[in-house]
Amino acid sequence: MNMEELPKPELDSPEIKDEVPQAVQDVEEIGLEPPPAEEFSRKEPKTAKEKSEIASIMKLLGDHGLTFALGALERETGINKDEIKDLTVETDVRQVLGQYESKTDKDSYKEAFIALQRFVDQSLDSTRAELSQLLYPVFAHTYIKLLVNNYESEARNFYNEFAKGFGEDSPYIEDIRRLATVTNKKQLAQNDVITTFKVRHFIIRMTRDSLLSLKRHINDRNIQVLIDILEDHLFIDQFDGLPRTREQIDAVSGGLLGEAKRDANKSKIQLGLLREPEVAEIEEDDLMEDEPKKKKKARAPTLRKTKNDGNAPNPTRVPLLGLQEHLLTAGDKADWLSYYKDLEHRVKLTGDQKLSAVFYSVLNADPDCLPASITISDDSTVLCAGFEDGCIRVNAIGGDNLREMKSLPQLEMLDKDRLELENILQVSETPTRKLLGHTGAVYGVSISPRKDFLASGGEDGTVRLWSLFVYQCIIVHRGHLWPVWDVTFSPYGNYFCSVGMDRSVRVWVTDKENPIRMMAGHYSDVTVCKFHPNGNYIATGGEDRCIRLWDILDGKCVRQLTGHRSSISVLSWSTACGKYLATADIGGHVLFWDLSKSTKSDEILIARFSVDEQKGTVKLPVQHQHITSLTFSRCGSLLTAGTIKGEIISWDVARVLVDSENEEVSTTATGFAKNYRFHQPYRTKRSPICFLQYSRRNVLLAAGPFSR
Repeated sequence: MNMEELPKPELDSPEIKDEVPQAVQDVEEIGLEPPPAEEFSRKEPKTAKEKSEIASIMKLLGDHGLTFALGALERETGINKDEIKDLTVETDVRQVLGQYESKTDKDSYKEAFIALQRFVDQSLDSTRAELSQLLYPVFAHTYIKLLVNNYESEARNFYNEFAKGFGEDSPYIEDIRRLATVTNKKQLAQNDVITTFKVRHFIIRMTRDSLLSLKRHINDRNIQVLIDILEDHLFIDQFDGLPRTREQIDAVSGGLLGEAKRDANKSKIQLGLLREPEVAEIEEDDLMEDEPKKKKKARAPTLRKTKNDGNAPNPTRVPLLGLQEHLLTAGDKADWLSYYKDLEHRVKLTGDQKLSAVFYSVLNADPDCLPASITISDDSTVLCAGFEDGCIRVNAIGGDNLREMKSLPQLEMLDKDRLELENILQVSETPTRKLLGHTGAVYGVSISPRKDFLASGGEDGTVRLWSLFVYQCIIVHRGHLWPVWDVTFSPYGNYFCSVGMDRSVRVWVTDKENPIRMMAGHYSDVTVCKFHPNGNYIATGGEDRCIRLWDILDGKCVRQLTGHRSSISVLSWSTACGKYLATADIGGHVLFWDLSKSTKSDEILIARFSVDEQKGTVKLPVQHQHITSLTFSRCGSLLTAGTIKGEIISWDVARVLVDSENEEVSTTATGFAKNYRFHQPYRTKRSPICFLQYSRRNVLLAAGPFSR
C-alpha cells in the first residue's frame, strides 16, 4: 500500500491520545521544549472517578519531577495543580470510608451492639474479661459506620446511650471522648481516628474457645453488622490455653490499635552491658627523692565492668568507637579515669540514705520564649538549653569555663607530629555560648559523651549537628517532613537518633549526611527516643501509646509494649544492668518493665506507679500530672520522675523487684504500686521540671525555667 493511500488519522483518535503523554515524556528526557498546547486536543474528564484517576497520575508525575509531562496533562484535562492534592486526598478517604458503607438498616447497628453486650454479660466468668475487649472497637466502628451512611441523628443517639458504659478507668476513655468531636461524614474524613483505622486492624488477643463461641453466637443469629466489623476491622490473635484475667488484660490495654501480636516479641535480644576499656592509671612521681614514699591505701572493690555480661552482644556487632581502646585519645583516657574515680565514690541510695538534689534554674528567660528542652552532659559539667525562638545556649556548670579551639596563630605554633585533640583546645574566657540556626522552637538537644558535639532538633523539621569546639553548626540534616520532637546520642558517641511528627525513627552518624537507618512502625507522632546502655538498641515511644525497641544492626522492631493510657512523654534505661526500662506519660503514670524476663507483655511489666497515689493529699488536676522527665539512679535502686507542676518523686524500685520475685507487690484497687515512695515529693515554687539526671556519684540534678 502506498503512503498516499493511508487514511489520515483524526486528532481525536485513540491512537493519537494514547501516544501524547509518552511523547511529552520523551521530549522531557532529552531536554527539549514540549509541543505547544494547540497541538493537543482538550478533553476534560466528566465523572469524579475519571478526575480522581487522572489526579493520581498527575501526582505521580509531579513526584518524579516530570514537569513537562505534568504541564501537558494539565492543559489537556483542565485539572490544575491546586486540584491534584484535594482530589488525591479525596480518593484515599473515599476508599477508606467505602469500607464502612453499607445498606444495613439503621436500627440494626444499635441492635447488634446490644446483642454483643448481652453476649459478654452472659458469658462465663472465666471468659468475660477477654470477651469484653470487643466492646470498645465494635463501639467505635459502629459509630463510624452510622456517620458514613449519613445516619447522623442515630449516631448521636448511639453515642449518648452507650458511651457512658465505659467508665473513667477505661483504657480507651480518651479515644471515646475524641469520637464525640466527630458528628458528620465530612468531619470524619479529616479526623485522625479514621486515619488510624483505615489500614490497620485493632488487635485483640483471645483464646480459641472464646473466639469459637463468639463466632457461633453471631452466625447463629446472623448479626451481619458484627460479622462485617469482625472480618474487616479486627484482628483476633487467638491462642490455646487458659483465658487471661482482668489484671493481665489491663496490664497491656491502652494502645491506639490494641496490643501487640504474640509473635511481635519473640526475637532474641541481648541487653547485657559491654566491658569497659582498660585504661592505665597515671601516677605522679614524687617531687623529692629523699622523701619517703607514702603507703598506698587499700582500694575498695571496683564497680567497673571488667568483662562482658553473659547476655551482652558482641562488642563488634555494632561499631562503637568509644569502646575501642586503640582509638582512645589522651583526653578520652582521662575521662574514663575520672569516671572510674567517681565510681569508687558513688553513694548507693538504699535504706535510710538521704537523697541530695541540685536544681538549675534558667533565669531571665522571656515568658513568651521559655526553654523547650534542656540536657546536661554525662560528667555534669555542661548544661544546654533549647528555646522556643530557635536559640540554643550552652553553659558551663562544673566550675570552669567552656572549652574552645585555639586561635589559628596558636595552632600554627604546635608540633604537627604530636598534634592531638587536647593540644588544640583551651579554656575559653566565657562560661556560656549562644548557637543560632533553627527557625523554630528547639524541642530536643543532646550532648555527645565526649562533649565534642551537640545534636538538636526542632519545629523547622531539621536535625542539626553542632561543634562544641568552635560553636558552629557543622551540618543540617534534612529528612524529617514535620517537627522533630526528640534527639539523643548513643552512650558511646558517633551515633545519634531523632524522632518526630512524621512517625519515623532515624539514626545518624556524625561523619555522614544521610541517615544510616530509618525505621517506621508507630501509628502516630514519635515523641521520645533513648539508646540502650550497650548502644545496640533504641527505645521509642509516642502518641500511639506504644513503646517499641529497635535493633540498630538491621533496623527491625524486636519488642512492642503496650499498657499506657496516655501519650508517652519520656523514658529511661537503668544503666546499672541494662535490663530495666521505665516509661512515663502525660497522664502521670510510670510503667516499670523488665525486658529480660519474658516475651509476653503482661509478664514484662513489673509495676505501675502514679504521681497522684498518696492518700490524704489533694488530687492533682490532669494537666498538672504531666511527667516531663524520668531517670534511674546510677546504682539502679531509685526511679525518679519530674512533673510539669514542679514535683520530684522517687520510687524505691529495688524493693519493688524484691517483692515482685515473691509476687507480693503492694497495689491499690486500680492496680498502682503503693507504699514505695523513697521520699516525700520535692516541690519547686513555680518552676516546671524539664530535665532530671543523676550524677556519676548519685547526686540528683534537675533543671527548669524560673517562673514568676
